[in-house]
Amino acid sequence: MGCQIVSGMELVKVELIFHRSFRNLDSKQISALLSCFLFNEPTTSAVYLKKPLDIAFKILKEVLKNVTSIIERTELKTNIDISIENLKPNLMHVIYNWCNGYSFKDICESTNIMEGSIVRTMRRLEEVKDIISLVVK
Repeated sequence: MGCQIVSGMELVKVELIFHRSFRNLDSKQISALLSCFLFNEPTTSAVYLKKPLDIAFKILKEVLKNVTSIIERTELKTNIDISIENLKPNLMHVIYNWCNGYSFKDICESTNIMEGSIVRTMRRLEEVKDIISLVVK
């Protein structure tokens, strides 16, 4: 299954699927959560997640902690730095609001992240969601 997920941190994504971490999240929360894997641009803005996004990010951090622990115990060699610093929740609220029908103008005004970065993340998110949909079938 993990070989089909090719956009980084595959082990964490596979764990999210295998441990049914998505079952208590709606599709908007899942989309926002997956954006953490995709947004990788430097930003100076602090992130304060409100409910229900804080719940989704907490789930992600718990899964990441478990995967990291297993990697360390088994001395598994990976070519990806699996750490919380590589997950950026900066666009979670943007993606969540987009899924809730906010206009692109309103979304862009709610953040200092450039429009091109938002669009690029949304396109990559669509690809990842398609891959994950195939994997779970």
